[in-house]
Amino acid sequence: MNKLRQWKIFHKLAATNISLALLLGVLLSDVALASLHELNSRQQEKRGLEIAGHVASLVASPILVSDHYTLGEILHDFKSDTEDLRYLLVFDHTGQLLAHTFPTRLPAGLRNANPIPLRTEARIVELSTNEGVIRDILSPVENGAIGYIRVGLSEEFSKALIGKTTASLLAITVFFCSLAALLAILLSRFITAPINSLVDSAQAIAAGHLDTRAPVTTGDELAKLARSFNEMAGGLQEKEQLRASLLHQVITAQEAERKRLSRELHDETAQALTSLIVSMRVLAGKATDEQQRELLLNARDVAAEVLLDIRNMAVELRPTALDDLGLAAAMRKYVADFQERFGITVQFSADANIPALDSDVSVTLYRIVQESLTNAARHSGADNVEIALQATNEAIRLEIRDNGNGMPEGELERALREKRLGIFGMQERVELCRGQFTLESSPDNGTRIIVSIPINKKGE
Repeated sequence: MNKLRQWKIFHKLAATNISLALLLGVLLSDVALASLHELNSRQQEKRGLEIAGHVASLVASPILVSDHYTLGEILHDFKSDTEDLRYLLVFDHTGQLLAHTFPTRLPAGLRNANPIPLRTEARIVELSTNEGVIRDILSPVENGAIGYIRVGLSEEFSKALIGKTTASLLAITVFFCSLAALLAILLSRFITAPINSLVDSAQAIAAGHLDTRAPVTTGDELAKLARSFNEMAGGLQEKEQLRASLLHQVITAQEAERKRLSRELHDETAQALTSLIVSMRVLAGKATDEQQRELLLNARDVAAEVLLDIRNMAVELRPTALDDLGLAAAMRKYVADFQERFGITVQFSADANIPALDSDVSVTLYRIVQESLTNAARHSGADNVEIALQATNEAIRLEIRDNGNGMPEGELERALREKRLGIFGMQERVELCRGQFTLESSPDNGTRIIVSIPINKKGE
């Protein structure tokens, strides 16, 4: 039953219609065959009575004059002209056998199989013999006043005719069942085709192709469903376009704010700390008390460390190398700083033909490298990371692979489903650039991120 529930609607409809067609064909065949056998039995009984009545009219005179020779001639001549007639018996009114068509004597038990009655109605008895079923018809001659006739008719001849009729009937049944099965398949396909189109359209929309629409080819309820689906898809597309526009504005504002903060940290805060460090160094050189001098030097060192952290923060917020030197150089510099800070080996390679990219694409790829290396340092336990930046005429491709612990089974799906900011943010950025984002992670193989974005060169 569970397997049946998993069948497609097309298979369910086709199987149901074909089963009904076969069942109807079998039932009609059974009814037709039963009716044919019943009709044959009645026809044979009627024919037997007609033969008995005809023979009775022929043998009445020979019985009266006890002409046994003529009786025998009549019986044998009549039997030879009737294919399914097995025997003829003639009795006088007392039940004495006068003539028969057997070569010698009667078969054992035949005489008493349909005994002579003390009445005038005909009687039919079915006899089972080594030649099959024989209908024995007992009919009176002149109401029994002169004698009786017994006619034995075999079913074999009529069975042969029934067999031919049955074969023809089965052939017709098979033909119409096959035709019904073909029509059932065509009908099922006609019914399920719009449903399959809806399923394909829904899957395409789920994959991100929001401009997909279901074809409307009929005027029935499925057409109404398709039109409603298309209206829903149109609404989703509008909302997605609005969401993407708002998200792009948010990311643009975020990058602008980062750039402003980076500039303020670099131009104002860093300059102020630099002046403070210089002043403390001068004061330390003029100090006469060794303790004061030591305090000033320690404070200068703390300020220098703060200055270094601020400069690193400014670079992470908005690296000037990204604007000045390009994507590959900015990544290479960030990788070098990352290795120095965390002690993780990072192998970075970039094609020599990386073009000057659109600002959104450059920032997106740079942020993905930042997020990936941060995750590798904080969560994965990796000690080696490989980063490859490649360019073709159509797209720029970024691949990041680490040898860390990866994510437990099902964690990646949960992260994407719960829209966790790290992974979801990377994916959203790539989709805004009309690119493809793939993340593979397992405890055995670490984590692998592949990003492919169509090239839209800067200034185009």
